[in-house]
Amino acid sequence: MPRPKLPPANRKTRNIIFRVSEADYLRLAQNAEAVGMSVHELARMLTFTNEAKITIETHKKTDPVMVKRFDRLANNLNQLVKNSHIFGRISPQVDGLCELIAEIVCEVAEKELDE
Repeated sequence: MPRPKLPPANRKTRNIIFRVSEADYLRLAQNAEAVGMSVHELARMLTFTNEAKITIETHKKTDPVMVKRFDRLANNLNQLVKNSHIFGRISPQVDGLCELIAEIVCEVAEKELDE
């Protein structure tokens, strides 16, 4: 006689797969054997019965305005380099653009150090 089907709310339909080191697996296997469970059942139980709260902090590493400024400068620099390769001469704007890039990099570095 087949096993009765579980109600849809109690069916386990998703897999979560992750790797552990040999030492971690052995420790988990020993604990599972001590309580008479499989390693998978113990891992599932430990996952859902842990009362510790997990806090995930995010830090905005890049300012969107700064990224946009770098993007524009990179586009201009790319066009200048392309023209220098095509026409064999360097635009006088390159020095000013390089100075502007250096100023922005210093500004970003100072903000990072202040945080």
